[in-house]
Amino acid sequence: MAMIILAAAFLSWRDIQKGSEIPEDVLTILSTHCYTCHTTGARSEDALKKVDFKKWDEYNDVKKIGILNDIKEVAEKGEMPPAKYLSRNPDKALSAEDRETLIEWTKKASAKLME
Repeated sequence: MAMIILAAAFLSWRDIQKGSEIPEDVLTILSTHCYTCHTTGARSEDALKKVDFKKWDEYNDVKKIGILNDIKEVAEKGEMPPAKYLSRNPDKALSAEDRETLIEWTKKASAKLME
């Protein structure tokens, strides 16, 4: 059973990488720190309403810009992952370097989408 769950998680991760416009270093951060709550199959409906990274390439540019702005804001404020989640999963905390990588990506990606 554990192997099936692990295989499903691996396949899902590969799905969002295929043809994605998200850079590999950012994908690594998202998969490590965000993917648990923000991808199809996650239990948190609230998190999925904000962004489902598996559906990233399906979102239109306006929605992506809004999501990127939200990611930038919560990264700058240190609000994600949320404290409640981190209390159970302290290894999911973003490092300062990862936080900065996300912030820079959101700025560049938003600018590119607005061209």
